Amino acid sequence: MTIATLSNNLNNPLRCGRTTVRAGLASVFLWLTLVAGCATKPPIEAWQQRVTTYVFQQGNGDPNILRDLVVARARDSVRPERIMIGEFGVVGKTENGRTPTYDVQGIVVGHSQIAGRNWFLFLVGVLRQQSVGAPTIDEVRLAAMTAESQQLHWSVSEPDAFATQRYVNPGGSDLTAPSRDDPAFRVFPKASDAYRVIVEGDIVHVYEDRSGAHWDLRLPAAGRARSRHDSALFSRKGAG
Repeated sequence: MTIATLSNNLNNPLRCGRTTVRAGLASVFLWLTLVAGCATKPPIEAWQQRVTTYVFQQGNGDPNILRDLVVARARDSVRPERIMIGEFGVVGKTENGRTPTYDVQGIVVGHSQIAGRNWFLFLVGVLRQQSVGAPTIDEVRLAAMTAESQQLHWSVSEPDAFATQRYVNPGGSDLTAPSRDDPAFRVFPKASDAYRVIVEGDIVHVYEDRSGAHWDLRLPAAGRARSRHDSALFSRKGAG
């Protein structure tokens, strides 16, 4: 396995992270590591911010920099390479005297023109760190990113407990659901995951065929007023 360091200092207002790419036989990993001292953000929003920072720092605002990562792939690999983007050690909101910490993993599952815009599509898993043992999956959601007018716009699906449970426990029921100590709860994404993307008008559907889980997201057309789930908070200025 080769490791190529892309940036030792992202030089963004958060001042907290480093970026590396790891190229293996079947996957390309982009690791974005959060260190202590960063401002508290919802886990997925923190992950969005780091992806945005990378796109502006490494691609001058062009999300296609993510597609370029596949040049590091193993050329004899049978499976398509995966690009995974992670944000680690995200400090959550303190509740009942406890402050949770999360790892967030996003995997690129597609790139499509939808509703007049070019979108990168991700499945994003939020894993809650435990005091003992590996993190456990809290939720899996669908996220989409597009560039327009020197800004990156995001849309994120609503939380879907059923889809998350189906991903963790394929074909099961509440009676057979694994406990959070079960290894099924501890890994996202899984090596055996098989993703399909289907676009119907302005709605994108992502299916994970191993588990039968699926997620849906309606995307806004270019120039149309954004919903509350489509954020343009992350611009060139915001990315440093």
